[in-house]
Amino acid sequence: MRRSSKRVNSDLQQSFEIKQWLWICNPYQLSDEEIDYVREKLLVCTIQDLADRRTSTSVVTECWDWVMSDDMHPFSFRVCCDVADLDYLKMREALVSNYRRLSKHKLVKQVDLVSLKEFASA
Repeated sequence: MRRSSKRVNSDLQQSFEIKQWLWICNPYQLSDEEIDYVREKLLVCTIQDLADRRTSTSVVTECWDWVMSDDMHPFSFRVCCDVADLDYLKMREALVSNYRRLSKHKLVKQVDLVSLKEFASA
């Protein structure tokens, strides 16, 4: 029994190594439409995480960091809003306004974020 189980494991290992090698030689390429879909999904999921009180404080903080960042990279908040035909400044303002309204009633996770406080006071 042990020999056959070792053989199965080695077969699985070889199969995995072959798949890795094939992926390196011919990696899967996402189309522009697929990348745009991922960007929109990232935006929607992040907003859902901000609104869900079950989301951990660390994840909420990461979400707010992402929303408040002005960085420009392929999956930044600004780019994701642009793909969804949304003005990132209006979206950010709406999210902060909603956060302030809900936080008064203790309906959202309280986060201590300097950029959020600066934006909220402006």
